[in-house]
Amino acid sequence: MSVSTGAWLKESITSPVANENWMAAYSPPPTIRAQRRQGSGRVHAEVVVGMLTLMIFRIPTGLRGLIEDVVVCESVRRKGIGALLIQSAINIAEAEGVRTLDLTSRPERHAANQLYEKLGFSKRDSNVYRMCLRI
Repeated sequence: MSVSTGAWLKESITSPVANENWMAAYSPPPTIRAQRRQGSGRVHAEVVVGMLTLMIFRIPTGLRGLIEDVVVCESVRRKGIGALLIQSAINIAEAEGVRTLDLTSRPERHAANQLYEKLGFSKRDSNVYRMCLRI
């Protein structure tokens, strides 16, 4: 599998899946694929090497965005895949008129947190709460 940044392909994102005009989740989610080429240079196979979930929702003060589940295959980490995914989500959010874009990351994920700050995200002085509901 090629590991040069130029080999990564952005999946085209065309239309959100909307729910009563208040929330949109992009389907398919932004993904990055790697091309595996044969000796002749022909594309032999494509595999997904990274993806994320981008949600856009409306609140009384405007559109907000949330990035969740940023995943990059271990074998290709630190090759720019995460940056391409996050930048794609930022571009989509900007085009949709989103005012703020949030994401969360565990503190021990040093490389990911450095990437998010490098791309323009800043830490918020806020608590995150979660309630697990029975399904």
